[in-house]
Parts: sequence; C-alpha cells; structure tokens
Amino acid sequence: MKKIVLALSLFAFVGFTTISCNNDDDNNTTFVELNTLPTAARDFVGNYFPGVEILNIEKYSPAKENGAMYEVNFRNGSDAEFDTSGNWISVEASGNNTIPTGFILPSIVSYVSNNYPNQGINQIEIKNGGFEVELTNDVDLHFDSNGNFIR
Repeated sequence: MKKIVLALSLFAFVGFTTISCNNDDDNNTTFVELNTLPTAARDFVGNYFPGVEILNIEKYSPAKENGAMYEVNFRNGSDAEFDTSGNWISVEASGNNTIPTGFILPSIVSYVSNNYPNQGINQIEIKNGGFEVELTNDVDLHFDSNGNFIR
C-alpha cells in the first residue's frame, strides 16, 4: 500500500511540476529560412555578419515585447533581432565578444572608443526611444535617439 501511495504521490508531483513549468511568454515560435526574412534583415545579416553561419532563425507570433518578430542566431553565439519590417532591434555577441559597429550611429561608436578605449560593444538594443549599449566589461551606457550620451 505504501508503494502505491508513494507512486501516486510521485506521479502527482511530476504532473503538477510539468504543468507549472510553462514558458511565461505568450509567443509562439517557429523556425524559418533566411529567404523568409524581410529584405532589410537579410541585407543586415549579409552586410554585418558575412560568412558567419546561421544556426537558426526564429519567428515570433505575436512579436516579443520589444517589438522583435525575428531572431537570427549565429553559430558563433551572436544573435540579432528584427521587427516586422526587418529593422534591427537588438544585436548581441556571446561572452565578452564584440558585435560589428558599422550599423551603429557614429556618435555612439566614437563615445565608446574615446571613453572606453580598451573595451568594445558587446550588445546594443533600441530601447525607450534611444539606445542601450553594453560593453565587453559589462558597463551599460544609454544614448538618446540621436546618439547623444545620457548616462
């Protein structure tokens, strides 16, 4: 009898744990091919990640909270998120690696190189009407929509 009670308890625990461990966002994710990305996103990938192998491309439905509809994950650990029109929303490198800077406003790149000469940009995200930048030393910087340093 004890074995039956123990087995039922274990079964109930596993069942409740499985039910309560859901993905907290309401997005459905599907994997898509590069040719299904908007042209602007395809061009971005080709221009700023040439020769970097794409691991997968996720399409969110509905878009994520930050407006991202697509996320391109690269074999080197970097990823880039794009809105429905293919405009970049965020770009991030893995670990302490750097992202390409050719698409970043020159004033932001200059600020980083002048004030943090031994650091690179690890992540950039369009956020709150401006840009949030994380450096390779984990320092976070905030810029307005024109690339002017805020904090």
